[in-house]
Amino acid sequence: AHEVTGAAYDLAIEFNEEAEWKDDFILFQNNPNPFVASTSIQFVLPEAAAIQLIIQNSRGEIVQTIKGDFEKGLNDILLETADLAGGVYYYTLETAGYVQTRRMIIL
Repeated sequence: AHEVTGAAYDLAIEFNEEAEWKDDFILFQNNPNPFVASTSIQFVLPEAAAIQLIIQNSRGEIVQTIKGDFEKGLNDILLETADLAGGVYYYTLETAGYVQTRRMIIL
């Protein structure tokens, strides 16, 4: 990078995202979205917890439920869509103290 005067200077980018998450509940947007065969759903838990991930179609019908015990911090669930038709779906992550929903699209 260069200053306005044209002098060069060092530029560094540091990622320290996990430190910002350690006490938060976060449900990220699935990636990729839209997707065809599979997608990754990441979330952050402020403490180890039992979770329930509920997948609903656009009519609100539950089409899949994933349950499990997950660790404090960043977690990842790989969702495969072998039995799901293309369209708009919603995924809701529930724990004893938190609930959050996001939208995803299957092509």
